[in-house]
Amino acid sequence: MAPEDFPAGGYWQDYVGFWFVWAAVLAATWVFFRSTRGRTGKLRLVGGNVLVLASFLWTLVLGGETYLRYVYDTTDSYGLTLTNWSWFSRHFHANTDGFRDAEFSREKRPGTTRVDCVGDSFTMGWGVKDPADCWPQRLDTALARRAPGPFQVRNFGVIGLTTAGEADIVDRIATLGGTDRVILGYCLNDPDDLMPPETWFRREEQPRVPFIEPTRSFLADFFWFRFKLARDPRVQGYFDWEIRAYEDPAIFDQQRARFRRIADTCRRASIRLDVVVFPMFSQWGESYGLDSCHDRVVAAWKELGVDAIDLRAAYRGIPGSDLAVNRFDGHPNERAHEIAAKTVLERAFGGR
Repeated sequence: MAPEDFPAGGYWQDYVGFWFVWAAVLAATWVFFRSTRGRTGKLRLVGGNVLVLASFLWTLVLGGETYLRYVYDTTDSYGLTLTNWSWFSRHFHANTDGFRDAEFSREKRPGTTRVDCVGDSFTMGWGVKDPADCWPQRLDTALARRAPGPFQVRNFGVIGLTTAGEADIVDRIATLGGTDRVILGYCLNDPDDLMPPETWFRREEQPRVPFIEPTRSFLADFFWFRFKLARDPRVQGYFDWEIRAYEDPAIFDQQRARFRRIADTCRRASIRLDVVVFPMFSQWGESYGLDSCHDRVVAAWKELGVDAIDLRAAYRGIPGSDLAVNRFDGHPNERAHEIAAKTVLERAFGGR
């Protein structure tokens, strides 16, 4: 994970170092050619070519470092790269409760319907630069536009949350009181903590680029993780494992028990519960292979008397590449959040 003081673009001392090396290589090239002017021979030819090549290659390195540090501004699915750390430094700002939203007021104004959206990074808005574009905040804006004043929507999205963690947050919400509705943003990887340990992908355990300080080179870090992730069996077989989680009766029975815990908590606190089921956008398309997982989730919630809003229909016909943050990040982008908010408004609140 990123050091607490890691700034957007990384540490300036490291970046200045790249410029220093570039200047030194150019200076060495200029001195070499000046000192060997008028000479011929193999030494000048070979030495000159090596220095020119080094100048060219380090110029490319410097350009890549500059681009990845200060121009490239997006995330990756696993939160591993320095570019991802920079993105969070620029765009993720938590309130005093630790959530990516405006400050939560403890007191609820009379007549207000408080709606708390609980979920993982799909709800928090991983990869979405402006929190106002996340589906809970968009829902808040839409409800305010339709009926100014009576609704207050809060975003309780937390990175990496599983259904167990979401149940803990729902317990906390119910204990504090004042909440009228909970909307659970469900991602198909929410039962990951119930799967065999060999399938777990812990970002904090991934080795960084060898031989250099972990935060020093954005360029080396970027290509290192592109190479590593492409070869990691846990990444290659990730969605096969997700399907097995829903097909395994022992695992899914535990997941259903956690569904029941959330539903019971809301029922005891007289909180209406709705569930929004997101597809996995990196797999989304005409040959989407996770339909059976959606069907099981929706059926399980229905058995508990909870309305599950399955977003497959809302995204039908739109390529996954138009809904994901980028080719390296399968989180929903601004367009996907907008569609989700509109669908929740129509299905859960009966209006546009």
